[in-house]
Amino acid sequence: MTPALRDMAWLLQAPDLIALPGYAGRPDCGALGVAEPAVQAAWLGRHAARLAGSRWAELRCARMGYYHERLWRYLLNHAPNTRLLARNVRVFQRRQTLGEMDMIYRTCSDPAPVHLEVAIKFYLGVPEGPGTVASPNRWIGPSGIDSLARKSAHMARRQLAFSASAAARRTLRHWLAPRDSGEVLPPLRPQFAMPGVLFYPWHARLPAPAGACRQRARAPLRALVPYPRLAGAAGIAWRQRAGRMVTQTLLAGPAAAGGLCSAE
Repeated sequence: MTPALRDMAWLLQAPDLIALPGYAGRPDCGALGVAEPAVQAAWLGRHAARLAGSRWAELRCARMGYYHERLWRYLLNHAPNTRLLARNVRVFQRRQTLGEMDMIYRTCSDPAPVHLEVAIKFYLGVPEGPGTVASPNRWIGPSGIDSLARKSAHMARRQLAFSASAAARRTLRHWLAPRDSGEVLPPLRPQFAMPGVLFYPWHARLPAPAGACRQRARAPLRALVPYPRLAGAAGIAWRQRAGRMVTQTLLAGPAAAGGLCSAE
């Protein structure tokens, strides 16, 4: 199995890290049309050659967020029950960019368009920090600036809500319901996919963050690097060591990461 094919197999099963009230999570295998293991295996087999090309090898060396997005675009455009309608749809007003929508797709059984935002995230749990012990604010990203709370709020309030704005609907109407067709653009269904891993500290018990999906991927930090080596300069070490190692290995799946990930 080539690395890109293994990544695609991982993506088919990867759960979201968190649930956002009022918004649907990732398209599951049933929505994609590959619910049965035999159907899923056959689909992966048919696309093995395409995913073995040099272009995919180059993409795996690109920024992880971009590679993750490309995997989703391929999946939505080639899965049995979905079709990609548009990607990276930018919305302008007087030459000013108001925002961008990652993907617009539909299912074969329902022509209503779906607005999908995707992100792949890795967060380290901190036993002491703002809020209660289960606060998403205590889960920080490799940059030290991003947090699970911050990303969740931005996803819900900005990214997913954007497709309902008047400017976004005008842009989408131009592409999806041309004026001369007489069609009316139906409301878009916002949806997000945010897989990744939550890294738990080995030296302290920390509950799951509020709103975390039950089947999320989790891992002990010691599987990557001994914690004492991070203690002196946790922020720098997390960015330079754990962050780099995570982003280089996790898309390949639990097997390639040496059993790093486990679903609860």
